[in-house]
Amino acid sequence: MQDNGRAFERCLQCPAGSSPDASSGACVPPSGPLRTAASDLAYVLTALNAKGAGIPTSTATQAVIQGVREPSGSSRAYTVPQSLPLTTWQGPAARACMDAGGRAACNSLANLCVLQMYSGEAAACQMYDELVTAAAGSSARRGSSAASPRPATGPLPWLYYVPGTLYLSAEDVDLQVSMSASAAPLAFVLSAYDINGTWLGMHNWTLQFQVCGARIEEAAKWTRFGVNYASSCSIDLSGLLAQLDISSNGPRFYDPYLLQ
Repeated sequence: MQDNGRAFERCLQCPAGSSPDASSGACVPPSGPLRTAASDLAYVLTALNAKGAGIPTSTATQAVIQGVREPSGSSRAYTVPQSLPLTTWQGPAARACMDAGGRAACNSLANLCVLQMYSGEAAACQMYDELVTAAAGSSARRGSSAASPRPATGPLPWLYYVPGTLYLSAEDVDLQVSMSASAAPLAFVLSAYDINGTWLGMHNWTLQFQVCGARIEEAAKWTRFGVNYASSCSIDLSGLLAQLDISSNGPRFYDPYLLQ
């Protein structure tokens, strides 16, 4: 990137077990061939496909973006043959997750799956399925009908809920609510992650997703138990991007939690 004649480069952290090599501009392992994002991806796909995963290699860095749904209900899909987030992070994250079980790397791979709306056709989601099955068994796999609703997935984040109604009978929820207008609002927190899997801490959920704006007396209505709240508007994309936190490497990901 250049600005007023000055050149800037983004620094990326090398995966565990490798070190930066200034001459090649890449991460180099202690021994063996030079590692790149593409070679890391090929390494993982070869290993998983050898076990019968059947993940297509030719479209592994392809992203399919679903367009905004039109009033007619149709939605156009756009295909990006070489998605920058996938070509940059997918290979190193998948390899570090598979070989070393690094939590940040496994988080990053899951983030790339989420970035593609959990698509079963996305290579990141398919690699996650294979790795989480190896770590936790079939009870953690997408669409599993196993009895356990909370499989232990090791270093991989928990992406999929087991189909069923076991959650409705959970007895470990210690929360009292009231329809009274004077009752305390529900409290939510967000666990934030960078796209590379780095955990950014817990944050109170306030106005992070209130992109339409709202009057003060209405902005917190959605935190009241038993209150329906809907907000819609037309927004300018450039204005929305201007509100984003640019201190991270790219998109941020949030896991919401309800405080008891």
